[in-house]
Amino acid sequence: MPSQLKVKRVITVQEIEDLKGKTRCLYKLFKNPRMMLEELKPTVVKLLESMHILSLCAYVPHSDACRKIVELGMKQIAILEDVVIRVVLSGKTVKQAAERHLCRATQNNNPTSN
Repeated sequence: MPSQLKVKRVITVQEIEDLKGKTRCLYKLFKNPRMMLEELKPTVVKLLESMHILSLCAYVPHSDACRKIVELGMKQIAILEDVVIRVVLSGKTVKQAAERHLCRATQNNNPTSN
């Protein structure tokens, strides 16, 4: 009989590895001067905080409620990543990059407006 029971965690090993990869890529972007744009700093800070918080979930036992929070956090990270990438690599403003997601959210919440 094993001395420790294997506890299912709220975030999978693969998701943790994906987060590590995303973090490495984000730090590579810091070589780009556009990462230092004043308007981008709050987005970058929120992205780093969100990634860190999700990585801490590696030790949280699984529950449906916690999993929903993790999934919401992953969606938030995806949006923040996209904004950072569009600003740094495509030369867009934070407002332009964020509006893209606001338009999508509006369309998803009001499917009859098409």
